[in-house]
Amino acid sequence: MSISVLDMHLSPDSAALFPAQESGSLLYVDDSVRVSADDMRSHAEGDLSEAVFFSYARMHEILGEAEIDLGRREEEADDDQLEGRRLVLNSKVVSASLGGRAGRHQELLRPVEVRLRHLRQNDSASSPRRCVYWDLERLSWSGSGCVVAASSPEETVCRCGHLAAFAVVVPEEAGEAGADGVGEKALGGVLGR
Repeated sequence: MSISVLDMHLSPDSAALFPAQESGSLLYVDDSVRVSADDMRSHAEGDLSEAVFFSYARMHEILGEAEIDLGRREEEADDDQLEGRRLVLNSKVVSASLGGRAGRHQELLRPVEVRLRHLRQNDSASSPRRCVYWDLERLSWSGSGCVVAASSPEETVCRCGHLAAFAVVVPEEAGEAGADGVGEKALGGVLGR
């Protein structure tokens, strides 16, 4: 977890970056989130703006079996490659919020940039990937409002028009771990199913 409080009067052009560069590298955190200075200002109380970031060590295992609704968007060229295939999370889950609204969906003026390291890095660069967020109302993953800005075999950069908890999904490959139902049992316990 990281909490940043910025004085927007002293730093009017400061974007919030997780993990904060001045804090050094956080143990086991390879992901990052960048929130624009405009959004920091728009959520400020007086001259102070608060940003809260979480990187969840094992949440991808718990929420990995939840429903994934990508929607259908023209700007995503790989939708045809994903249609009808079982999708799995291929990143840890990270979340960001501004102004004391932790965990809630928050619309932004400028897209947030979320850099997520892949858990399985043996995927080719052409493997289809989608950025998703956790929809608290539907208790499922949604691709609405998020696009893949860049991707490599090691990581995916997402741009989303809102703050929430984010992850990357890819098609499940034959024989992939996770087919034993462990995630499904854990999800049922967490969500009360």
